[in-house]
Amino acid sequence: MLPARRSQDFSRMERATAGIARRQRSGVRHRSFRWRSGVECLAANTIGTPGLGSPSDGNGRRTYSLHGYVRHADQQRICYSAGFRHDCTLPGAVMRPLTFADLPWSWNPWILASLAICCVFYARGLSRIDGDVRALLVGPWRRTSFVAGIAVLFLALISPFDALDDQLFSAHMAQHLVLMMIAPPLLLLARPGLVFFRAFPLRERRMLGRIRRISGLRKAVHVVASPLMVWLLCTAFLCFWHIPAPYGWAVESEPVHALEHICFFAPSLMFWSLILEPLGRRRLSYGAAMLFVLTFGAQNGLMGALLTFSTHPFYTPYLTTTAAWGLTPLEDQQLGGLGMWIPASLVHLTTLGILFVAWMRESERREVVVAARSRMTVCSR
Repeated sequence: MLPARRSQDFSRMERATAGIARRQRSGVRHRSFRWRSGVECLAANTIGTPGLGSPSDGNGRRTYSLHGYVRHADQQRICYSAGFRHDCTLPGAVMRPLTFADLPWSWNPWILASLAICCVFYARGLSRIDGDVRALLVGPWRRTSFVAGIAVLFLALISPFDALDDQLFSAHMAQHLVLMMIAPPLLLLARPGLVFFRAFPLRERRMLGRIRRISGLRKAVHVVASPLMVWLLCTAFLCFWHIPAPYGWAVESEPVHALEHICFFAPSLMFWSLILEPLGRRRLSYGAAMLFVLTFGAQNGLMGALLTFSTHPFYTPYLTTTAAWGLTPLEDQQLGGLGMWIPASLVHLTTLGILFVAWMRESERREVVVAARSRMTVCSR
């Protein structure tokens, strides 16, 4: 029964592929479609330029992004029917693999405006801090950290790398890694809250102080920013947005994708704020902070390992996009899982090491203080 079923599927695919090729040569574009039998015909959506796909017609996530399948107009691909793959290449078909240079810059106005506002407020706040105090609180290395944080956000969200996440799951995971584990600590080390607050005139600063002292708002902020709530938010968003259905919503819809990025970036700022404590007042002891990082890192690594050792692709939006980059959907998914597993684990292990060293130094300082007080007590007697 199975060979006969496959033979029928192949004959249907061959006829459909020939029809698509005729419509493309006559100027009619055809989007990807699927049969109920599970056989997918991944049709090209070209505009006459070999190797390049047409811009989105508005139904996709971005108006500037390439369609997933980017081949010559006369070449089609049939794949993933009951675990097998088959190529239908028509005469004269030539495939040019995509390169990073083929991808467009996004120039998203909302992201550009947000980054520009942050830079303006940071520069204005620095200019309003006295020189000696600025050197003490926000030294050159902290300012460099802020610039690096803005730069990596720009590269992740504006450069062609942002368009690449429409094509490859592994690129999307790398973008999430930047939003969760690279940009937040770089920005927080620059003490942006302190500098942004100084950017406002004295009258507005006093008004913000009065707002902060409102009891209900203060309690709400305290609950949301508590270690347990931050850990739960980070864990919930990490799990939810890697479920295939919500992940597909984010790939297909620009507003949902922006919401996904906010759900990763905002809790990550709170997460790293608890770990780094840029203003110097620790809400978590070093031991609790290490446990905080260890438990979340274990979840992230477990999810990365699950994707790395998976035997079939989970995310259908990439079934039609990876071939142009020389990868199968499963290889792309495994590469993305490896990125979630190894680089992210290195970040967490490095953080654990730094926290352990800081913990030991603090213990030594306390011992020195206790010993000094003991000597002063003996001398006073």
